[in-house]
Amino acid sequence: MKNKIFISYHHSDDEFYKELFIKNFSFQYDILLNRTELNKMDNKMSTEFIQKKIRNECLIDSIVTIVLIGAQTWQSKNIDWEIASSLSSDESNARSGLIGILLPTYPLYLQNKFDPFTIPPRFYDNLKIGYAKIYKWTTSVDEIDLWIQEAIQRKEQIPPDQTRPWFSNNRVGANWS
Repeated sequence: MKNKIFISYHHSDDEFYKELFIKNFSFQYDILLNRTELNKMDNKMSTEFIQKKIRNECLIDSIVTIVLIGAQTWQSKNIDWEIASSLSSDESNARSGLIGILLPTYPLYLQNKFDPFTIPPRFYDNLKIGYAKIYKWTTSVDEIDLWIQEAIQRKEQIPPDQTRPWFSNNRVGANWS
């Protein structure tokens, strides 16, 4: 049985890299994607309801969430909701480990660094405490496998940071603090 990993990505900008990831790694992992229509969810719905829906319909039995980070990823409420749901657990699902992968579409990709104001804020919160790690895009199965194993270990040792309020809308501009 293959381990299940969930891929969170900016649908309009990073579809190419999501497809490439699936092509390169689906023989090794059972890759889960968001199949719910988050954009149609009413912001008046409770965060608990939305979180449970994402956990039960998208993240079921996933061990790690991989966030593909491109130029616009930090702005997406859907990605924030997916990360928040990945970090929670309930009677059916344990929380997932968390990995970020900088895509070649990310502005600082060539410098091999990131700007904390241009990655998903909830991801950054968990990066600061050591729950999450960020890496540069690769197609190496060995590297991805190592990252996943490390994320599994971290999720057992470090509690995630869930203090940030959920995004109610997509963000614009360059300051999300």
